[in-house]
Amino acid sequence: MLAALALADVTRCPASYARRFPTSTATTPVDAGSWATPRGGFRTRPLDHRGVNPGGHATGGEAGTVILRAGELPPGKSRKFFLSCAGQQLECFVVNFRGTLRAYVNKCRHVPMTMDWVENQFFDESGDYLLCPTHGALYEPQGGECVSGPACGKALFAVPLVERDDEVLALCPAVFE
Repeated sequence: MLAALALADVTRCPASYARRFPTSTATTPVDAGSWATPRGGFRTRPLDHRGVNPGGHATGGEAGTVILRAGELPPGKSRKFFLSCAGQQLECFVVNFRGTLRAYVNKCRHVPMTMDWVENQFFDESGDYLLCPTHGALYEPQGGECVSGPACGKALFAVPLVERDDEVLALCPAVFE
């Protein structure tokens, strides 16, 4: 089993990497606890079309693909899902990092390999980073940027999330290769 890393143990990427390797398109995070209203109903937020792949269609297009129900994924947990985008089947994952949901394409930016080192396990043992087990790359869950390892300065491809009623939907990312 992999040893937990303390923040001080992580060799961070040099600041110059961030300028040389652009990060993925930022998406609006989904607050995992924001659906409930005081009377037990659910809020609906308007769809944010800025993160939508204009060519997206089928199950992962502008209509979105339901990946979770409200409150279904507890903090520190993750889950894989699939999106059909531009004629391709994308394996993706969603994480609940400290109450905020984020989703990414399940592909390390160093070598295009999946990132779950155990089925549906994307966090390192500390729960502070997303871990690619192939070469030990560590990614920040908040934005997907690699902070340590061979993909330094690059970021995972973000999958836009929207909430509608009591469901979380994933949209096709603008970039996924």
